[in-house]
Amino acid sequence: MFAGTTVAWTDDAEQGSTPPSSSRWRTLASCLPNKFLRSAGGPVVGSRSGGVAVPRGIKRLEALQMVGAVCVNTADGEAILAEIVSLPQLKKLEVSGIGQKHGRSLYDIDRKAHLESLSLQFERNHHFLHWEELVYIPTSLRSLNMIGHVEQLPQSIEDAVNLGKLTLEMTNALLTAEVIPLLGNLPSLHTLRLRVSKDQQHGELQFPTALFSKLQVLEIACKSKLHLRFDVGAMVKLEQLKLHCLRGLKMQFSGLEHAVHLKHVWLLGSFDDIHTLKAALQQQLDMLPKIPAPKLEVQGR
Repeated sequence: MFAGTTVAWTDDAEQGSTPPSSSRWRTLASCLPNKFLRSAGGPVVGSRSGGVAVPRGIKRLEALQMVGAVCVNTADGEAILAEIVSLPQLKKLEVSGIGQKHGRSLYDIDRKAHLESLSLQFERNHHFLHWEELVYIPTSLRSLNMIGHVEQLPQSIEDAVNLGKLTLEMTNALLTAEVIPLLGNLPSLHTLRLRVSKDQQHGELQFPTALFSKLQVLEIACKSKLHLRFDVGAMVKLEQLKLHCLRGLKMQFSGLEHAVHLKHVWLLGSFDDIHTLKAALQQQLDMLPKIPAPKLEVQGR
């Protein structure tokens, strides 16, 4: 992500709307001239993810390359998003307050040959959306963040050959034998962050052999019981594993001894029986041939 972006790896499902930080406003302000900003509506505090409102006419700033923390959950939001997407030199874009009405504008993103970083955050009442209704992923994209429960991946993600960083908020229902290979075959993916919702009581996330061959960093946050399985030959370059448990639930692991390049494992948050979990993890890490053994760090209870 770029400046102004905030992804909370904490339990915020029941919290109210969070006002945008002053840093978000400064991020946008640094991109726009003072005369233009005087007509803007300022921070949108009623939005689920915060952000700032901008007025019509942003399309006239044709040299603009980065637009961050803009909320489109406003009366003119649909038209403003269309203007932003039309900017000819746009490289980084962060938008919050997205609903289904914005799908047409977002679909034009595939025409952005220079777009490298894209962050989309959905409104609460549009939390479960199908990607193909919203966005076609340009091949130039290097970083993609989709904050809002994803039910179905866009087929165009197969063409994201330059995508190196991916952040997804998803449901357990999406963790299928078809979806994992779709992500695992992305040729440039080195950082993957998953936030798994609690739509099912139990979930299993399996990383099969020969997939995620370039992945170095894996972060997973969950609100329900989750079992992680690493097959032989999966994630052969994985170096960092960060696990966030949001509600004191149970997490299981299998096959970590196959992650031969693993250097550091973090347990963050509140886990059910953290001592048993730590012992089980350490046992698998001790089986690795790497010397010294990977460091296991617990920051929680």
